[in-house]
Amino acid sequence: MPLYYDNPAAPFVSEAERTWTEWKIPLADLGGVSLDAIKKMILGIGNPDVPTPDGSGVVFYDDIRVVKPAPVEDPSEAAAE
Repeated sequence: MPLYYDNPAAPFVSEAERTWTEWKIPLADLGGVSLDAIKKMILGIGNPDVPTPDGSGVVFYDDIRVVKPAPVEDPSEAAAE
């Protein structure tokens, strides 16, 4: 099941910028995929349907993890405290 980041310029930063692009994927976006059934993940840049060979540069994939979302505080409960 492919997921695409909606900013095609995200992986292209200058040497001077050296910035990270964080991509948070809500589990709801996985459309009912069972997390227990995931056996491998393939990460890439570009369009897999129209690949462009001979790119250059360095790509770092870091801190890939699944976490529970932070609880959302009910404003009415906060006011009662």
